[in-house]
Amino acid sequence: MSSATVVEQVVRAVDRLRDAYERLVVLAGPAGSGKTVVLREFARRRRVPLVNVNLELSRRLLDETVRGRRLRVREKLAELIEAQGASIVALDNTEILFHPDLRVRPLELFRAHARNQRLVVTWNGRRDGTSLVYADPDHPEYRREDIEDTVVIDVS
Repeated sequence: MSSATVVEQVVRAVDRLRDAYERLVVLAGPAGSGKTVVLREFARRRRVPLVNVNLELSRRLLDETVRGRRLRVREKLAELIEAQGASIVALDNTEILFHPDLRVRPLELFRAHARNQRLVVTWNGRRDGTSLVYADPDHPEYRREDIEDTVVIDVS
């Protein structure tokens, strides 16, 4: 499937979710599958902010201890999203949220923030039936998250 076709899918999904309780669209695919290309084009077309979560969140957590990062990651992500001042925000490079020291469930965080505004996020992994999978089961960052009621667009 071409990236232009996937961008159109994202646009339609975001528009359909305007009044939904949870307004989250996840672009799932392995590294190099084109998620960032799709997200950038979506952000350009819709004139929405595109946030590099790894970069911006690490800046906000840099001076914190490991325990402080764990305690403040939710708050700092909320601040980062709210600072965009937009009804739709695109989040890319979200791998920092999978770090075991943070002890968070990334999809749960995205869902919580998607109640206030529409989010389009990348997931560096794969869809497996009714789950999103990040990393291999023997990897410390491994996650398997239920995607019930979440819009997932497979980019691979």
